[in-house]
Amino acid sequence: MTLRLLCFSIGIILVGYLPTLPSTLYLLLACFSLGTIFFIFNKKLPALFALFALVVGIIYGTASGHHLVAQHLPNELTGQDLIVEGMVVDLPQENNRRQLFTLNIHQARLVNEMMPLKYFPNKINLSSYGELRVKTGETWQLRVKLKPPRGFVNPGGFDYQTFLLRHGIGATGYIRTDENRMLQNQPSFSIDVLRYRLQQWLIQTSQSSQKGILVALLVGDTSLVDKSQWSEMIKTGTNHLIAISGLHLGFFAIVGFFIGNCIGRCIQIFWHKYPSMVSGYICSMSFTIFYSLIAGFNIPTIRTLIMLAVVQLAFLWRRNFRVRDTLLIALVLVLIYDPLAAYDMGFWLSFSAVAMLIFCFSGRYSVMRELTGNKFYVKHAAVFLKSQWVMFIGLLIPLAILVHTTSLIAPLANLMAIPVITFFVVPCLILSALTSFALDSFLGLDKFFLQCAELGISLVHQWLDYLLAMADGKFNPLVNVNSIAIFLAIPAIFLLLLPRGLGSKWIGCAALLLSLVIPLKQLPDLQMLVFDVGQGTAVLVRTPHHQLLYDTGPLYTENFDAGSGIIVPYLRSQGLESLDTLVVSHHDQDHSGGLAGVLGATEVHELLLGEPDKLTGSPATNCHEKLPWQWDSVRFSFITWPLMPTAKANNHSCVLLIEYEGQKILLTGDIEKEVEQLLLSQQSLSATDILLAPHHGSHTSSTIGFVEQVKPRYVIYSAGFNNQHGHPHKDVRARYENAGSIPLNTASGGALEFVWSVDTFGVQQYRLSHRRYWFE
Repeated sequence: MTLRLLCFSIGIILVGYLPTLPSTLYLLLACFSLGTIFFIFNKKLPALFALFALVVGIIYGTASGHHLVAQHLPNELTGQDLIVEGMVVDLPQENNRRQLFTLNIHQARLVNEMMPLKYFPNKINLSSYGELRVKTGETWQLRVKLKPPRGFVNPGGFDYQTFLLRHGIGATGYIRTDENRMLQNQPSFSIDVLRYRLQQWLIQTSQSSQKGILVALLVGDTSLVDKSQWSEMIKTGTNHLIAISGLHLGFFAIVGFFIGNCIGRCIQIFWHKYPSMVSGYICSMSFTIFYSLIAGFNIPTIRTLIMLAVVQLAFLWRRNFRVRDTLLIALVLVLIYDPLAAYDMGFWLSFSAVAMLIFCFSGRYSVMRELTGNKFYVKHAAVFLKSQWVMFIGLLIPLAILVHTTSLIAPLANLMAIPVITFFVVPCLILSALTSFALDSFLGLDKFFLQCAELGISLVHQWLDYLLAMADGKFNPLVNVNSIAIFLAIPAIFLLLLPRGLGSKWIGCAALLLSLVIPLKQLPDLQMLVFDVGQGTAVLVRTPHHQLLYDTGPLYTENFDAGSGIIVPYLRSQGLESLDTLVVSHHDQDHSGGLAGVLGATEVHELLLGEPDKLTGSPATNCHEKLPWQWDSVRFSFITWPLMPTAKANNHSCVLLIEYEGQKILLTGDIEKEVEQLLLSQQSLSATDILLAPHHGSHTSSTIGFVEQVKPRYVIYSAGFNNQHGHPHKDVRARYENAGSIPLNTASGGALEFVWSVDTFGVQQYRLSHRRYWFE
């Protein structure tokens, strides 16, 4: 059974990494053939059952993939004005620019037609940039413009399109300013409305600086947790406690079982044969389901709920079972519910963590011989301490692969954070909400319990601050491993976690340390990565011993920018904690919006700006005054011209020329035709191999004379998909095509990587080389 469940799960996971979906008909034929062979030779070839399970998993993953893709907005409706009717679900998110919410569609039609559209997504994400604000549970008729889901494609970056796909979002768009009206107010009760009211109650009632974390713990909404709080939790390895986690659900399962068992014992007074444990298990599941509903029934919560439900049902049926099979059944059910769960970091970490705990504790009757007998509390304290050790060692490699870092102070941080948040803060929050809503603030108990919760989270915050101050930034090393290191680390961790007396712990320690110091692949002579940041620019240039970042991409919202969300994760995946040089061509937000994110997470040795007078707080040098320099075999220089103080920001852009073995790369920022004419008149330009098109391909740049002079082999447009500016302009594209240039666009190709060595040159478009079946 174990092998069959594992093969079925692998089949579902494999489909999620395919560039295109296979034909369901061929898979059904293969499944029928394997089933026939298995039926005939089942006793002679039992391994066929595992292969059969694998094919069934692939079939299910494929069918689910077709269903998910079918939910996308039809291309012919992109950009058209539509009238949609639907109910606001989940919790709206709001920042200083807009309100973002999810609409469950009842019907949709074109503006000038009355017939509803036959093919339309069930759920869409909408942004309201005006005064219109909606509440959860309300039904609205809205005039909108939509587009199919789409995200950036970068190495080591977050895939927003996959996130939308997994949540059933078939389109994103914004509300037009007219023809919008509410059709129905909030219902008197629904789970979503209850979550919304709980969220608003806590926001308005709590005065704590950790209010965002309290909201996340109560209703699973992490949108109010600010960057500094996220950073603190990540650095201390306690970020798994911010949202509703398995620990919180486990606590409610225990409380529910205790209450249910007490109810069962009361029933036994009248019905002696009644098994009290049945009430315990039923009540335990009821508590966990209720708390999961309050948490929004999000995917991590559902994963934990499924794992708990499998264990509870196994106990309820009073059947003998192997713990590993229970874990695998939970794995299968999670993948059936969410076939793309493998794209969730929590999927790997949670199942890895449970597997480690099962391996280390299942079937072992005591942790230490000297702690048996009556020393109950000491024994369980030892179990808790050992579990922290198991998590730290067991998750070291998964964390290195997924987030490229680990917290060496995590065991100490969790030693206090886990019991305080799980057994004190969360129960106090629930009791506060219950007394406020169910008992109408009886005797002021709601305020008392809320103050207790605030006190608890404040103590945790102070503890984490103390640990970070003591660590002084030295206990969060970047950990990067290659395939060889992974194969060495797995048996090393296995040896370390074996019971005492089995295996050599010293060999395990030595092998694990060796796996962590194995160097990553050798760098080429020159590497350039143009990030996919939408309408903006961010380019990383690397030589074997140095790195330069040219521009930092846009600021998207107050909590998300290209620097912290795209560039920094890639730097960490490459083991880079610092940059030799950071160039911000000029101060426009699509070029400098991610600067704070980069500076906050990365050490920058030299900061060069096109407009240094517009930046305060960081020492910087004017790029136009920087002399040429050389790194390894690559030469860097800025092309300058007489600057006019009254010139617009675009014409202050830093123009960087990179030369390697006779090849030239020109990064031009947003210079416009006035600067292009100056550069032509002073003969500063020559033929180049790669050109970053000025101003994203705008018609205000790339004049005919400029294009004829540089004649690039490749021209790069760093622009957003279907952007409102129309970049790159059709006339600009035509000029470069006439010059024989090969166009590359981040909007269609994703991140672009160029690699030079002595005898080789390569170009990679990540949207094509890392294609998934949901990419258009």
